[in-house]
Amino acid sequence: LSHGGFGLMAKPGKLDRRLLIQSVTVVQSTSGEVTENLTTLATVWASRWYVRGEAPDVGDGSTQQVLTGVRFTIRFRDDVLTNMVLTCEGDDFTITGIEEGGRRDTLTLYAVTRAA
Repeated sequence: LSHGGFGLMAKPGKLDRRLLIQSVTVVQSTSGEVTENLTTLATVWASRWYVRGEAPDVGDGSTQQVLTGVRFTIRFRDDVLTNMVLTCEGDDFTITGIEEGGRRDTLTLYAVTRAA
């Protein structure tokens, strides 16, 4: 069944990107150096949309559409958290929000580019 877009189930043809989901563990060495270790949770199929917003006025009274983040939709999982890292086509993102779709059919993951 489909009710526009993803409807009750994620349409396999729409999930056309490979998405690596990783958990982050922060480790501090005895010398005080802090490092992050990434552990792979899963590699899943996803759809991707760019999220746009308006940039503030730059002095001329106009606004400008700018990329503010990205949104991925995957099949439902109950082990994805907002402190995880996503990698898609070589780009890394930090999850900023998670929204359950339907009756646990899909997850929409809102993310921003991860700082280097």
